[in-house]
Amino acid sequence: DKGILKMYPASPDEIGTVTDIARSMLLQVETLTKQLKHQATTDFLTGLGNRRALMEQMPIIRAKAARPEEAVSLILFDLDHFKRINDEYGHDAGDNVLMAIGEAVKDHLRPYDYAARMGGEEFCIVLPGADLAAAESVAERLRHAVESRVVEPLPKGRITGSFGVAQARPTERLQELLLRADAALYSAKDQGRNVVVRAQP
Repeated sequence: DKGILKMYPASPDEIGTVTDIARSMLLQVETLTKQLKHQATTDFLTGLGNRRALMEQMPIIRAKAARPEEAVSLILFDLDHFKRINDEYGHDAGDNVLMAIGEAVKDHLRPYDYAARMGGEEFCIVLPGADLAAAESVAERLRHAVESRVVEPLPKGRITGSFGVAQARPTERLQELLLRADAALYSAKDQGRNVVVRAQP
């Protein structure tokens, strides 16, 4: 009511206090929103992105690569016989393995690469600016790093992964790229596991 405002005008100090409170509340909301966004797009075990985050990031990565017509490649891998690790050593050991693999992946990323845990024991790495040969080289180094990880009480060499590598076609959608990489991954399993296989062009 304007009459009440005339009778009891706010002092400059009161206006400043209200403004400070409003600013503080907005900052808290912004911080909380960022935290919720991070939780919604980050895998809590490995600290990598999750499938949802990959789906959000891939169009951005492809758009950046399209301008200079750079290659974009993808590595899809999963851990061999992971269910047996959970069955033989318990789910805590399984979680420790996933965390160790998350660290191995981070160790092999360039600043502009993107990695996600797709669910279960499956991981995906997107490599902007990398052709198929370069991606295959990264996958081979990562395969060796996975095989070298020791997570007690598992014996050394017990943790291995099978890798599928694919280079994106110019107009290929993410789902199609993932399917080709997935087919290569299953070919790696058919070849005895713990190997890297290129996707069919």
